[in-house]
Amino acid sequence: MHDLAIRNGRIADGTGAPTFVGDIAVTDGVITEVGEVSGNATRVVDADGVHPHSLSESPLVYTSPARTFMLMT
Repeated sequence: MHDLAIRNGRIADGTGAPTFVGDIAVTDGVITEVGEVSGNATRVVDADGVHPHSLSESPLVYTSPARTFMLMT
């Protein structure tokens, strides 16, 4: 089981390839899966519609794995 799953986010893998919609799983503070994440998570965040440059006061922005995800998009 993952600690965190971020579902339906726009992902940029850093290779210059086009972004794609997928999921990211975090376990013990480490990104463990990207793309189609298998299994459950203790916490699930639906990133559909979340703009990566949002000035939201949402806790999502301040969560380390989520911040890493946000910076990747």
